[in-house]
Amino acid sequence: FSVPDDDPVHDEAIRALERACNVDHVTPVKCGFVVSSKELGLWLESIGFSGQAKTKRIPCWVYSLPHDQQLALLGGLVDSDGWSERDGKSLCIELANRELLEDARQLAIGCGLFADGQLTERTRTVTFPDAHTVTSTTWRLRIQGDLSRVDVRDQNKAGTSAAKWRRNAYQAATGLNFQSL
Repeated sequence: FSVPDDDPVHDEAIRALERACNVDHVTPVKCGFVVSSKELGLWLESIGFSGQAKTKRIPCWVYSLPHDQQLALLGGLVDSDGWSERDGKSLCIELANRELLEDARQLAIGCGLFADGQLTERTRTVTFPDAHTVTSTTWRLRIQGDLSRVDVRDQNKAGTSAAKWRRNAYQAATGLNFQSL
């Protein structure tokens, strides 16, 4: 979980997981903590959050949630696999799963954000001290708009309000846009 130890909800999140999912062991990591719980894993799978790094998707029911909850999910993706650029005017998410990134793009657009730019593909090769190499390909999504609405836990990754020229990026000739629906 991407909840740093200086976050006010850090300790409460651990206690809630311990109560609800019989979590026995919590391992602190730099960006939060890791829990081992079969019960939690089975519950997440039952509500549609399943798969491996390259196969998981955003469940369809998430698109029917209120926008603030959808934006919180986007914020979690930024916290775990993203960053902010241009003094918070852009949020970026980089994943090895192109389909999951397309899901995130649709979520952002549905919430009135601008995210229809080209996905950037990057392939990197790392050579380890024992001389074996690993090559991986990732894709990056850039999101713009009123990013102050995207609730991130890490304030170093927080977005800012949109410049006026971006607020209605998806406005139709009739004057309708996602925010007016």
